[in-house]
Amino acid sequence: MESPKPLSLTSSEFYAHHLQTSLKLRDPFAGKAIHSLIIKAGLHLSVYLMNNLMNFYAKTGSVSDAHCVFDEMPVRTTFSWNTILSAYAKRGQFDVALRVFNEIPDRDSVSWTAMIVGYNHMGRFGSAIRMFVDMIWDRVPLTQFTVTNILSSCAAIEALGIGRNIHSFVVKFGLSSYVSVANSLLNMYAKSGDPVTAKVVFDGMRSKDILSWNAMISLHMQCGHFDHAVYQFEQMTERNIVSWNAIIAGYNQHGHDAEALVVFSNMLNDASLKPDTFTLASVLAACANLEKLEFGKQIHAHIIRNNYNTSIEVGNALISMYSKSARDINPARKIFDSLRNCDVIAWTAMIVGYVHNGLHNDALELFRSMIREGEVSLVSVSNGLITMYAKSGCISAAKRVFSLMQGNRYTVSWTSMIIALAQHGLGGEAIELFEKMLALCVKPDQITYVAHPSHYACMVDMFGRAGLLQEAFKFIETMPIEPDVIAWGSLLSSSKVHKNVDMAKIAADRLLLIEPDNSGAYTALANLYSAYSAQSPCIRAEDGLHPQKDAIYKMMEKIWKEIKKMGFVPDTESVLHDLEEEVWHFSLLILDALGVDLHKELDFNGIIANGNSKNYQL
Repeated sequence: MESPKPLSLTSSEFYAHHLQTSLKLRDPFAGKAIHSLIIKAGLHLSVYLMNNLMNFYAKTGSVSDAHCVFDEMPVRTTFSWNTILSAYAKRGQFDVALRVFNEIPDRDSVSWTAMIVGYNHMGRFGSAIRMFVDMIWDRVPLTQFTVTNILSSCAAIEALGIGRNIHSFVVKFGLSSYVSVANSLLNMYAKSGDPVTAKVVFDGMRSKDILSWNAMISLHMQCGHFDHAVYQFEQMTERNIVSWNAIIAGYNQHGHDAEALVVFSNMLNDASLKPDTFTLASVLAACANLEKLEFGKQIHAHIIRNNYNTSIEVGNALISMYSKSARDINPARKIFDSLRNCDVIAWTAMIVGYVHNGLHNDALELFRSMIREGEVSLVSVSNGLITMYAKSGCISAAKRVFSLMQGNRYTVSWTSMIIALAQHGLGGEAIELFEKMLALCVKPDQITYVAHPSHYACMVDMFGRAGLLQEAFKFIETMPIEPDVIAWGSLLSSSKVHKNVDMAKIAADRLLLIEPDNSGAYTALANLYSAYSAQSPCIRAEDGLHPQKDAIYKMMEKIWKEIKKMGFVPDTESVLHDLEEEVWHFSLLILDALGVDLHKELDFNGIIANGNSKNYQL
């Protein structure tokens, strides 16, 4: 047998071989040196070498160099076009990528898949799906790579219907035998809320790899089927860190934190496994929930001892663990200060930690620091702080947070503060703040938000709580927008609390003009009349009763007798005036069980027209 001939300095294979080696080493300088040697050797017209060079530049991040090579090529193959297309698509430069895509003379499945992969990388899953549909219309044959990527798009946005259609294409094109395709189908069904079909796919797989088992275990844990997940976990001949993470995270997410810590302890017995960021974040969250400070400290020591990089996720979990479990907040603050790039979760975790430990001033000071840092998610953190301070009884701190939000107040910010003031009985301040919001809204240079109906309903509720029903009514009448059901419902509820029948009647009438089928208005008014009124209001209440009330009462008496025959004995010591929809629905089920046909006994259509049609579904 002849030994292979050594590669010549003038052969294309020699340079291609060294380009591949440089690519594996991710050495851009070596690649550029080889490029120079190719030119010196006079091989720069070799399409084979130019494709290799372009591929090298594209995969090492030098897209501009790749494009220079592409532009200089005398002849371009489909591989050339796809290489430069893929480079731009993966970098998210879709304007250039689309231009290249449209110029490709003979697009193949690789061309289409490159665009789909690029859209997925940028989170534009809808665009990826539209690209796939165009590919089908172009009658381009599907490959396993196309299918796995488009199924990832469907899984990301839980597009179950589209995923099922793609499944039919998979069967039609004979791609279901590929393990990667089956795994993608399994993942898509699991994430799109169809665990039954996911299990069918799993059971039908001729060969399963570790990804298949991990996907099924994760699905069982997400659904709370712990026994099934553990059983499959124990059946696995080979497990990786993802397998353990699926069990640990599943227990943690369902509140079974003690079990999560037990599994983690068992995992540490396997010397071949090293916890990753996901593992550590999950077990630290479990420690925080259980307030297991000592166990959390051991995990922290394990992180330091094994020189694990403290990622932002692990850092956030450590902050939460120390904040919830320790009486001393200092360890959490030290970790916070050690993080190089704090995200909004880190800021929030530290601020919440201060509030959790009653250190409101420290929380406010850190909040001010966050403002100075220019944190982009300031609004969401601020709104959460206002609500949290209000619930913890520290309304002064909530006011200070709101005052610091100059120029960053959105509708929800105003609402949070108004509600906080109302909950603390500061109705006057709440009204002043509401009026200030309205005043700001009408300034031409500050139209950044418009008062929402919920704001007005909130004000009506505050007037009502204070017993100022007449003021609440005047406020509704002078609203610049049309009062909705919530506003009138709030006034009706307050009228009931303060036993003001006349105002309740006005509120109910106005509410029913907007929503005639609102049974709650009838119920509230009837309860008020029966509980607090004299004879005249009762007569007025009867004015709104159904004209066939005598027949209805007769039928209900008949039903009541039948129920008593069944052995039912009512408890009348604590009869409530209000009847929920579930009770009405249950009554109709009883009628059906007794074989009573209301359509024959009564003018049922008339009842629906006069009453609440939503309660009758016969």
